[in-house]
Amino acid sequence: MKIHFYSPDLPVVFSMRDNPPDGISVVVPPARESFDADLSQKLFEFVIQFGSGVSATLVAEWVIKKYSKSKSKTITIDRKEVLLDKGEIVKIIEERIAEQTDDK
Repeated sequence: MKIHFYSPDLPVVFSMRDNPPDGISVVVPPARESFDADLSQKLFEFVIQFGSGVSATLVAEWVIKKYSKSKSKTITIDRKEVLLDKGEIVKIIEERIAEQTDDK
């Protein structure tokens, strides 16, 4: 499973040195210019990859933890802006899991 996240706070968030839980890996592609919908802020991309045995809840909890010191109230997941709320993030991750499973 691979889900793309976009955030203006990536440098701050990933300056925290905690590693993702077992079964989750994070890839930060080389920086490229990407902006939010109204072009007001630059976004940085990171990709979270995880296997079928990893729950959406575990991924969401880790993302929330990473953003606990951030000023952001939202995050963009696969080009959809959502609140930094566990329930919202779980919902979008579960939707992406279903979509990627259906594609196979």
